[in-house]
Amino acid sequence: MATIDPDLERQRLVALYSGMNDGELEKLAASMTELTSVASSVLSVELSRRGLSATPAADIVDLEPSELVTIRKFEELHDASLAKGSIESAGIECFLAGAYTIGHVTPVRLQVQRSDVEEAKEILDQPIPESFEVEGVGKFEQPRCPVCSSIDVSFEGWTQSAADMLAHVGLPQPYRHAWKCQVCNHVWPDGNPEA
Repeated sequence: MATIDPDLERQRLVALYSGMNDGELEKLAASMTELTSVASSVLSVELSRRGLSATPAADIVDLEPSELVTIRKFEELHDASLAKGSIESAGIECFLAGAYTIGHVTPVRLQVQRSDVEEAKEILDQPIPESFEVEGVGKFEQPRCPVCSSIDVSFEGWTQSAADMLAHVGLPQPYRHAWKCQVCNHVWPDGNPEA
């Protein structure tokens, strides 16, 4: 069996997907879970470039009352994972829906059982502390956005492969390590170059 060169396959898919019309891309996105990781990644970038959604039709079906309920949507998978960890640490079972692709462009949905909705929302609605003690390290000061002064910020760490993928399809590369404000979406480089 012949081995497929991932770089050549990525180039082939970039050319293929960029030549498709919006309807063809959206139809392909409906079966994104069946694509290879390379194909999903390239498709996500092309959908994002065009401002299209990659939500499969099966993801937008109404849920039955006994099933999971979406309590929050996140643009970034790591933010969704942090929220999930907060809820799970309180003993509430929760799930991330829509986090099935590399470089996804649809919001990741945080879901809980209907009976846990209020308690989970209370946990997520707790204010962000301006500072707190870290055992063995000392006091941690939450960074503030230099534009709007919000402390609702998250650390954005980019892998080299993600930066290479963005450069390959002609998109600007983000800062390798940066902070992102969740209020105004401002992104600024991390002050610690070793991070």
